Amino acid sequence: MTHKLPSFPLTALMDNSQDSWGIKDRHSRFIYTNRAFLDCFNLPPGVDIIGKRHDELPSCVVAFLANLRQEEKKVIKSGQRTTLIKAHLLRHKQKRHPYLYEIFPLYNQEGRCVGTVFYGKKPDTFSLPPIRYFYAI
Repeated sequence: MTHKLPSFPLTALMDNSQDSWGIKDRHSRFIYTNRAFLDCFNLPPGVDIIGKRHDELPSCVVAFLANLRQEEKKVIKSGQRTTLIKAHLLRHKQKRHPYLYEIFPLYNQEGRCVGTVFYGKKPDTFSLPPIRYFYAI
């Protein structure tokens, strides 16, 4: 017996997550971010970052994402995910917290890599996957 997976939008999962999620195109322009991502940078509700690159955003985001473009290029070229640890100030806490970020290639229906999907969360254990870099701002 075969079961068919129903089609559903990936962004529905991301919208309901308390972890940071985002999607970028091949040119590193934001296509989507969830509220948790915006909250991490103290960005006010309603701020529009869709269609912008990280260097077009407020300075707190620019500093955090500065080295990310190189990693996105590697993910797009290799087709393999990467893991990073980044430290930044969390909204309302004004204290640095480490975040684990996974960056995955995003493919279209023809199998062509069209961008990246990223996911970030506060680590809750000391058992970490292989990490390429640690950046602190």
